[in-house]
Amino acid sequence: MSNYYVVKDGRNPGVYSTWDECKQQVDGYSGAKFKKFSSPSEASSFLNGGSSGSSRGSSENYSSRSSSNYRQSYNQSSQRESSYNSGYRPSQRSSYYRGGSYRKPDPVTVYTDGSCLGNGKNGSSAGVGVYFDDNDHRNVSERLDGLQTNNRAELTAIKRALETVRDTDSGNTARDVEIKSDSQYAINATTKWHSKWSSNGWKTADGGEVKNRDLIEDIAVLKSERAGNVKFSYVPAHSSIHGNEKADRLAVRGAQSYE
Repeated sequence: MSNYYVVKDGRNPGVYSTWDECKQQVDGYSGAKFKKFSSPSEASSFLNGGSSGSSRGSSENYSSRSSSNYRQSYNQSSQRESSYNSGYRPSQRSSYYRGGSYRKPDPVTVYTDGSCLGNGKNGSSAGVGVYFDDNDHRNVSERLDGLQTNNRAELTAIKRALETVRDTDSGNTARDVEIKSDSQYAINATTKWHSKWSSNGWKTADGGEVKNRDLIEDIAVLKSERAGNVKFSYVPAHSSIHGNEKADRLAVRGAQSYE
């Protein structure tokens, strides 16, 4: 039987399909109010102002206490959910319910770029750029760690984009992500080449070792952790595309921070 977890007062009020999603919205939130229901109509009624006190299988009372106390009032629900969550896989897409109907969270679009000043030469310096929007606190501009190459900078930018979405999105893995990059290599390496390489022992067509395996595998793990789609789109470099130009500037700034 499906359960519906209503967050009436919390970070993002709404109806959630799992206890973990509900917990993300109320844990640490003072005065949080939430309750479990067994039918979507009763959940929607409660969210929109009704009491729905007769809901079968729901907790006796929703909590209006701070999250330091809410675990005690919701202990039984948490225990019932533990067996379900232990079998949860990222491929099982989370549902989000608000205003009487299910919908997925709005997608996020992010531009990534890498820059390497003096690429292929001694003393080269590389940087990473991740652009979400103008004056967005999630934007990234930093120097590349380790081997200084343009391809590693491009891959690292994609990795940092996925990490940033994960770390700033309140655990909501159902959101679709579109990554726009001007690197055909980085896009191909993390999409159509990755599965082939992982199945043949990470060898190139001529039998050599695949470069940048560590970053490609890190990106694959970050993708697998998301319930929503991760889409890659190619954008031509230096074509006056606002997001790409901004990501490029962030990457160059990161490369110039080399000391």
